[in-house]
Amino acid sequence: MGMVLIVEDQRSIREGLVRAIASGGHEPIEAGTLAEARSLLAGRAVDCILLDIRLHGEDGLAFLSELRSVLAPHVPVVMATAYG
Repeated sequence: MGMVLIVEDQRSIREGLVRAIASGGHEPIEAGTLAEARSLLAGRAVDCILLDIRLHGEDGLAFLSELRSVLAPHVPVVMATAYG
């Protein structure tokens, strides 16, 4: 199946997403910061990215623009947030 990059700064949420993705037969890889995500994307191709909109001190929407222009222009991205 596919490789899914999970970019989420809250460990408990990230771990739940990892379990859910793995139980669906996909290979999850995880990043707690945008720097970690950039590093992971430099070394491998992913099939999908789950991206938190608000990470501590970082902007997921700005990172989406970077993904689209440079890092992964054709990879589907699912944006999520726990904020109302």
